[in-house]
This record gives sequence, structure tokens and C-alpha cells, in this order.
Amino acid sequence: MSDPGWRLVVWLAALAVDYIAFGFRFPIPGRLPLPQYQVAPEHLAERYQQIYILTLGELILVSVLSLSHQPFTAGRIGAFGTAFLTAVVLWWSYARGAGATLRAAIESSPHRGRLVQTNPYAHWLMVAGVVGTAAGVERDIAWPGEQPGTPMTALILGGAGLFLCGRAVLEHEVYQRVPLSHVVGLVAAIALGPLAVHCPVWR
Repeated sequence: MSDPGWRLVVWLAALAVDYIAFGFRFPIPGRLPLPQYQVAPEHLAERYQQIYILTLGELILVSVLSLSHQPFTAGRIGAFGTAFLTAVVLWWSYARGAGATLRAAIESSPHRGRLVQTNPYAHWLMVAGVVGTAAGVERDIAWPGEQPGTPMTALILGGAGLFLCGRAVLEHEVYQRVPLSHVVGLVAAIALGPLAVHCPVWR
């Protein structure tokens, strides 16, 4: 399918079917409902980690491609450096936090079925946040020094907010707590929105 608009519609429809089916525990005639399946914690945690790492790779790839298609300037190189550091921080936040102990949490949890049900949504929020950040970075590298405007601000700060929401959900499910830093970061992302619209990203 060559039309990007129709591709987006098809992908969104497929995503909706997948999550709606998951919400109903994949009701397939003749098979057990989802909570009664045997869960392999190592396999499940590994798959989530792989999906998240692939998403970070997309952030780096978008940054590299955006920079390679534009003349090199100090602003663009600075934006690219910021994007790379952002990818490193997002990886470190996951790899050194709940992502690293997800397998152990699933193995030791008395509510293993609940973890299986909530983890897709936590990772979906994080992935959506990284994708939004990648889209904002692409615009930032292409037009450095310009006021970001509402779309870019929504992409960058909204991406950060979605990521923090997903991390908070994951932390709550793994450690039974929501870190104060995640709450402060989310509030800061919302509060900075009106100001960031009028601030040039790079000069």
C-alpha cells in the first residue's frame, strides 16, 4: 500500500484489534482464557526489552537520517547531540530500573496474571513517548533556531510525559511504588508547555 494515510489507518486498526482482543483475554473458542496460560517470565521480559531497545534504535536512526539530509551547522549538530544523549538517558532509565528486574518481579509476584495484563500498556506508553520524541527531534534537527510552535512542543514534551507515565506504571507494578521523580518530571513537562512554544530550540 503506497498511500501513507491508508497505511496509518491499517496499522491503527490492527493495533486496535490487538488491544481490544487483549482486553477480552483473547477469547478463542476451544482455548483457555488468557489468565490460565503458563507464563514464561524470562521470555516475556526479554520480549519487552527487545521492543523497547528497537524503539530507542528508531530514535537514533531518525536523528542520524535527519542530520545526514541537511547541511551541517552548529545548531543541527547540537540538536543531534541532544537527541543521542536523550536516547542514552531513556535506555539507562529503563535498563537500570524496573526493566532490569522485570523478570524477577514476574517470577516472584503473587499476582502474575495482573503483571501480564498491565505490562503491555506500560510499555506501549513508553514506546509512544519515545516515538513522539523522535518525531520532535527530527523537526528540531531540520529547523534549528526556530520557535518550536505547538506541534513540536507537543511532540517533545508530550513524548516525555507519555514515557514518564509508562515508567510510573511499570515501577508501580514491579516495585509497588511511583517514584517522586516521575511525578515531578510529568508536572514539569506540562508546566513548561506554554513557555516552550515561544523558546527557540537552538540558536
